[in-house]
Amino acid sequence: MPVHVKTTTKHPFIDGLKEIPDKKKELQRVRTWLNTQPHLPEISDEFIFLFLHACFWSVDRTKVCMENYFTIRSSSPLLFSGRNVYDPKLQALLNMA
Repeated sequence: MPVHVKTTTKHPFIDGLKEIPDKKKELQRVRTWLNTQPHLPEISDEFIFLFLHACFWSVDRTKVCMENYFTIRSSSPLLFSGRNVYDPKLQALLNMA
């Protein structure tokens, strides 16, 4: 179940996918590549656009970034789980600083 968080900053995808001129080709190239990668999950166009944006719209960089992200996420689940900011151990660490 996805968690929706209200933010005060303007995010380009917060209200749904905005029109991005001339970037549909890049999206289609990444989507085609994803369809040939059975070990990668099915993801939304919005998520692909976030990767593309983070990689300065380079399709090759995006492919490497996505491959690395999902590989690390599957091989090291502890890095992506248990992120409770109210955990007493984490609070003790934060209070030290």
